[in-house]
Amino acid sequence: MILKKLYDIGTGDKSSSKNILLQHYYNSQKMLPLWVIPNALTLGELNVLFSMLNMSTQKQICAKLMNVDITKIKEKNVSTFMGYVENIRRIRNVINHYEPLIPFLLNNIKEKHLKDSQIIKTIEFLATYSEPIIITMPYIPVTDYNKKKVAVLKKVQQVMQKSNKL
Repeated sequence: MILKKLYDIGTGDKSSSKNILLQHYYNSQKMLPLWVIPNALTLGELNVLFSMLNMSTQKQICAKLMNVDITKIKEKNVSTFMGYVENIRRIRNVINHYEPLIPFLLNNIKEKHLKDSQIIKTIEFLATYSEPIIITMPYIPVTDYNKKKVAVLKKVQQVMQKSNKL
C-alpha cells in the first residue's frame, strides 16, 4: 500500500494528498522533487519505509539524526530508534485525537522500574532534541493506590524539564 501511495504521489495523482506544498509543485512544475514526497506521508508510513532500507542506510540516517559518528551506531541502536519512532507515533496519535495523554502513559508503562520503560526512554529521547517544558504539577498525596501514577507523572515532569537540546 505504501509503495502504491508513493507511486500515486510521484506520478501526480492529486487526490493522493491535500498537502499544500505538494499541490504547489503539482500546479507549478507538474512533477514533485523527491525531497517533497515525505510531506505526504504519515509517521507510520515513514517508519515502514525506514524499515525497508538496508542496515547500512538505516545506520547512516540514525547517525545523522542523532548527530553522532556512524561508527558508533550499531544494529541495536537502529532497533531502539525504530521503537522510539513507534512510541512517538502512538503518543502523537493520542494527542492528535484529543485523548488524554496521562492515562495513556499510565496504561502503557508496565515496567516496575520507570528507568526501564520504553515510553520514558522515548520521552527522554524527545527531550534531548527539544526545549525544556515547564510542567507544574499540583501536590498529590501519595497513597498505596496512586504511588505508581504519581511516580510516572513526576518522572515525565522531570524528563521534560531536563532537556539536553543539542
